[in-house]
Amino acid sequence: MFRIPHFRAGRIIAPRQLVHVSVAFKSEKYIPRATFREDMGIEWKSFVGQEIGSGSFSWTAQFTGKVEMDLFDPSFTAEAIQQLKRLWQKGDSTTGDESGQDENLRSPYWIKRLAFIALSGQLATNYLSQGEGRNMVEIEDALGVFQRLRENQPGTFDVDVGAFLEGKADRFAADLEKDKAVETRQEAVQFHRKLAETDPSGTKYLALSLHNLGGDLSDVGRLEDAVRADEEAIRLRRKLAETDPTINKDLANSLHNLSVDLHKIGRHEDAMRSDEEAVRICRKLAEMDPTINKHLASSLHNLGVDLSYMGRHEDAWRGEEEAVRIRRKLAETDPTINKDLANSLHNLSAHLRNMGRYEDAIRGDEEAARIRRELAEMDPTINNDLADSLHNLSIDLSNMGRHEDAMRGDEEAVRIRRKLAETDPTIKKYLASSLHNLSANLSNMGRHEDAWHSEEEAVMIRRMLAETDPTINKDLANSLHNLSKQLRNMGRHEDAMRGDEEAVRIRRELTETDPTINDDVANSLHSLGIDLRNLGRHEDAMRADEEAVGICRKLAEKDPTVNKYLAISLRSLGIDLRNIGRQEDGARADEEADRLLAT
Repeated sequence: MFRIPHFRAGRIIAPRQLVHVSVAFKSEKYIPRATFREDMGIEWKSFVGQEIGSGSFSWTAQFTGKVEMDLFDPSFTAEAIQQLKRLWQKGDSTTGDESGQDENLRSPYWIKRLAFIALSGQLATNYLSQGEGRNMVEIEDALGVFQRLRENQPGTFDVDVGAFLEGKADRFAADLEKDKAVETRQEAVQFHRKLAETDPSGTKYLALSLHNLGGDLSDVGRLEDAVRADEEAIRLRRKLAETDPTINKDLANSLHNLSVDLHKIGRHEDAMRSDEEAVRICRKLAEMDPTINKHLASSLHNLGVDLSYMGRHEDAWRGEEEAVRIRRKLAETDPTINKDLANSLHNLSAHLRNMGRYEDAIRGDEEAARIRRELAEMDPTINNDLADSLHNLSIDLSNMGRHEDAMRGDEEAVRIRRKLAETDPTIKKYLASSLHNLSANLSNMGRHEDAWHSEEEAVMIRRMLAETDPTINKDLANSLHNLSKQLRNMGRHEDAMRGDEEAVRIRRELTETDPTINDDVANSLHSLGIDLRNLGRHEDAMRADEEAVGICRKLAEKDPTVNKYLAISLRSLGIDLRNIGRQEDGARADEEADRLLAT
């Protein structure tokens, strides 16, 4: 606009001015009047008309940086799709000449332009990413058009058909139609697999599709299948990275996903190894590209979780501490990182708690809660995370003996989750956890009746949830165990006994598939023994305590820390034995308890 208008007269192309790509679609008889200021080593005839008709686009390489490619705008692709649909419905084919006054009223006009854009490998990707994304009708229209174009011009539109299949799967996933997302993604994987058999360059698209399939399978709970998809994506990307180092970022992403899925199926050691490799790759990449630090922090965060599950709490703390440092730095210029920073602080506190560093854990919980409180003002979906931080803060405060402060944190967490559960039933699981914690802190303050009310609500929620989700039974047993404790504190020994009996029954059933529950069985039997003793049923109390002693004795063979609980059970057994007149046996039980406590 700052030059004198040329009024269609020829002019010299000045530096930083580009020839418009539309010239490429003129008739071969068209000769541009513009000339290059200097010899560029190219001729117009290699660009205009002559090569277009043959479907060859090799000429584009020499014009890189010299042609204005605004045809790549997604709006053009959208128009072309609709025009082709309309023309085909009218009976126009994908072939034929362009005779007639208006060439844009014929299919070849649009097909040639789409074929040109397809050379970028980004045609479908650009179209799908416009605005807030395409709806399903638009995606299916585009997929149908490009599948027909691909049949007509094999090889030209392969990448785009694959991308539209991926886009369709993404749309299903976004609309929470997860099973349909898996089905469409599997179709995309098979499409890319077939292409890669004859064109190795398509392997990167197959790897991406497998990577995405792993995520979809994980979302529907098909974790073993997700792991297999992740592992194949990793194998492909590892091979690609040997000749193309830029693939390493994608390889790290697949390793990250694999670690998440391995973690979900309890393979924590394998998950840890996957995280460690992802960390090594990201750390190396970050030396040259600081933007990778965001991915490095995510891998360190995941690594910390897996190390913690393996009991390596100090190593987990070190990894998460680094993630906190990275995310704190990133958040200085990118406020969107604050959500991830809060997640790292939350996990860091958990590692510190596992190391017995409760005061340090409190500081992390408080900062995480502060950040999440601020985020929740703009994004209400953060409220459950805020409640989670308050929940953990109350645990750490309670461990420091600050039961009143802990209770206030639990009360706020309960209020938040009660409100959220009104519109989202999935929150009830977390509401029950907060009520369970609140009950414990109320009990520590001597408010046993309030503690009972809170735990009774937790039992009611967990009993209802366990009807459709058996995994809740472990939490239900925990609530019944604590409810019995509150009832006992209120002198309601018979009610307490019924709660303990149900907890014993549930925990005994759980041991059939999870032997680690045996220590909980022993704990409930010990509690039941107290209730039976309070009701004067000393023979029954003795049998409950004998079973608890037997379980603890067996567990102590592999874990000496259980000797503490064995000693407690022996003390109770000693009381029961004396209550039924077996003074000598009672004394022996006490002597063994004394020996264990002394060592």
